[in-house]
Order: sequence, then structure tokens, then C-alpha cells
Amino acid sequence: MSDEEIKVKADKDYGPYERGLQGWMERALPDKPGLRIHDLHAPKGSGHSNETVFFEATWRAGSGDQTARYVARVEPPDGGVFPEQSTACAISVELQHRMMDAIAKTGVAPISPLHPFERDPSILGQPFFVMEFVAGQTPKDLPRYSEQGFLVEATPAQRERLVKSGLEAMAAIHTLD
Repeated sequence: MSDEEIKVKADKDYGPYERGLQGWMERALPDKPGLRIHDLHAPKGSGHSNETVFFEATWRAGSGDQTARYVARVEPPDGGVFPEQSTACAISVELQHRMMDAIAKTGVAPISPLHPFERDPSILGQPFFVMEFVAGQTPKDLPRYSEQGFLVEATPAQRERLVKSGLEAMAAIHTLD
């Protein structure tokens, strides 16, 4: 992705997404009175395989408001990064959602809590899914994570922990049928 593409992505008007997610989240979370979607933005330096949108939802709870963070993964207009293998894999975010949901149901590896997959393109212009935001650090593509960022700055012990936990999660997933 070029610097110009990053700038265009950063300057995107999220108004249509805000309106679409507002109605969708109201239906998905009917127990959240006064739900309001706000603070939509894309991650910087990552999220290139699909469009990734961070956002917050605030609703009335007890004597005050409660806010939670979410992530929407939206199918790119030109399709997924990887070639379509079958009609069952035609929508890349649907395949991601199915895989994440299957892994989550087994409990063998950590998966962000998911909301249902949405196939209807009239909501955000493309199929999508929403998951709860989990705080943490993600290696970036721009600049490359091997050149700058928390992995470069990590101690050998921190890198060892990162590699081991990643391999343990990968091995756990490979135990699934």
C-alpha cells in the first residue's frame, strides 16, 4: 500500500458506516437503550487484507453511560486478498468469521467475542462482521514490524514469550478436526 493509499484510507468519510452500524448494532444489541455509535476510524499501518474499522458504542446503563469498543471487518470491494477456492469461500470475511466462530466454540485458542456475520451489502456496501475489541498490540505492515515498533523494541524474553504463545495457539488450532 502506497503512502497515498494510506492517506486516502485515513481521510475516509465514515458517515455511511456510522449510519449503517448504528442501525445494525441497535438490532444486534436490543438490550442497550439509547445506543449510539461514534469514533469510527481505521487502524494505522495494518488491516490491509480487509477493511478494518474501529468504533465505539455508548448506551444508557443504570445511572450513567457505558461505552464499549468494537471492530468491524468489511469485505473489500474487489474481493479478498486470496483467490476464491470455492463458492463456500467466495466472501473472505464470511470465511474468517466461520473459522473464528468454530475456534471460539472449542475454546482451544483465544478469539475476540463475535457478533453474527452480516451478508447484506446494503448496510455497509459489502458483507461484514463485528467483534468486540480486545486491547493489545498488533504488528504493523507499514512500517514493517521487523523494522520499527514494539517487536523491534522488545526484549529477547518478550520476543520469546510472543513466539511461544503464538506457536501454542497455532498448535492448539491444529488439534481441531
